Amino acid sequence: MKRGAWCVCACACACSGNTALHVAVVHEQLDMYDHLVEYCGAWEHVRNNRGATPLLLAASMGKMEVFQHIYNRRCGGRGRGGGRAGASGRAPAATRGLSSANGA
Repeated sequence: MKRGAWCVCACACACSGNTALHVAVVHEQLDMYDHLVEYCGAWEHVRNNRGATPLLLAASMGKMEVFQHIYNRRCGGRGRGGGRAGASGRAPAATRGLSSANGA
């Protein structure tokens, strides 16, 4: 990160109310997200100034891998591929159609 970039990022975080968890979502830093929750006690249900939790932010940005990672953590799974799809074996309703909407 360039020297001036930190100032821009810090200002953007302060104005938007984004926490370190939100920033980890934006930059797709799954290991950092886990570290913040498991070792730093970050609360996964925290909301920014727009009322978005990290999970909602990931969904709204179309970051499918990040969304699934956070969703799996909440459902008892851990990390990439460690969760379960649910009783129906289908993806959560909130994720259906995201991949086609993003051109994936």
